Amino acid sequence: MSTKTITLAGSEVMAEFSGANAWLRNDGTDVIYAAAKPGITAGADDVVAILAGQSAPVYGANGSVWLLGTGSVQLIGSDYSTNPFKTSAQAGGSGADEVARAAISEHSGNTDIHVTAAEKARYMQYCGLLTSGSLLDYVLTMTKSGFLYANANVTDTPDGAQHYFVEVRKMNDMFEVVATRINTNMVYVNHYNPTSAKWYGWKNTSDGGNAASVGAYTEAKLAALEARVAALEGN
Repeated sequence: MSTKTITLAGSEVMAEFSGANAWLRNDGTDVIYAAAKPGITAGADDVVAILAGQSAPVYGANGSVWLLGTGSVQLIGSDYSTNPFKTSAQAGGSGADEVARAAISEHSGNTDIHVTAAEKARYMQYCGLLTSGSLLDYVLTMTKSGFLYANANVTDTPDGAQHYFVEVRKMNDMFEVVATRINTNMVYVNHYNPTSAKWYGWKNTSDGGNAASVGAYTEAKLAALEARVAALEGN
């Protein structure tokens, strides 16, 4: 039995080993090809394709095997027909770390931290997520009243690169926009006049105190909304 590591750089190479069979594990990120004879062509008969993280044998290579591809390959030569490698976690095989796989499964199934597609669809009926562009231009595209969460990349907000919870009230062609700066008590109001086709400009309506609510939206409701929006941004 012999063991060696082979680095491939795109050209076909020959690797020598002791034993009848060559067991190969692809430790790189690209597919590699192996055969008992030179002149490898992907997809040809007697050419083995080994995906990243997986292993495969070349039976009857008898001391020499030809390889094609890029990356690192672990070779074990032996006279045995049993795979000496466990399938890696990268390939998701039976030899993957069961503890890690269980943790991933538990995380994926945690409904408290994930927003489902159905939940997101229902949520977006009432609240939009704006990540770029002009807030005021976007408001003019709205066909009914609703809510927005605008992140720090959005322009035409009251005071620059900040995060805002925005309530849009649409009455005919008239818009009233109430923007609450997240994590502060700063509340701004702007109005659009369809007759003159102009915005009147942001007005700070905050009293500078420690208000516990913004209209019908309590501090707790705003915090809950911010958490839901953060979950949406992460999905």
